Amino acid sequence: MNLNKNYYFVTNVYSKKQFIMRKHIKLIIFLSLITLFLTCEEAKKTSSEINDNNELLNPKTTISSLNNFEYNKITGAGNEPGWNIEITKINKTEFTFKMNTLLQEKNVTGTLGNIKIEKDNQSFKMEGKDYDNNKIKISYLEEECLDMAANKYKGTMHIVWKKNILKGCSRLYKE
Repeated sequence: MNLNKNYYFVTNVYSKKQFIMRKHIKLIIFLSLITLFLTCEEAKKTSSEINDNNELLNPKTTISSLNNFEYNKITGAGNEPGWNIEITKINKTEFTFKMNTLLQEKNVTGTLGNIKIEKDNQSFKMEGKDYDNNKIKISYLEEECLDMAANKYKGTMHIVWKKNILKGCSRLYKE
């Protein structure tokens, strides 16, 4: 009989360890599901920023004159995937761009037109094509942005190109 009590004690302790381990596993699964849900919500937000025509959506649009657009050069850069772009003004209505990405594309160039400037140059949108005839849409919003190295920028940039969404920080130059 003594042997049965020890057996019961050992299996009971083992069951408690299993019980605790199962609770931890359930907690890990629960936290993983929450993380997955939050990630999906962020992805929904990203995709909701684009309409059916691959246009970036911005609810506040007050278009001003191109004559008020005083910037000659615009740069932007971001991560995941890594990218950078330099946009240079040709004349009042046209810009060229040079872009590098880690999407197996380097030295992508093209032209931009169809510029929509919003109130007081705080935000604008540009559309154009690269020289392979792929559409590109660029949106700038004047809001503080920090890159991975904690450098401060005065603006954010979103680019839609070849069904990719590139997000990062941006600077405007009057030169």
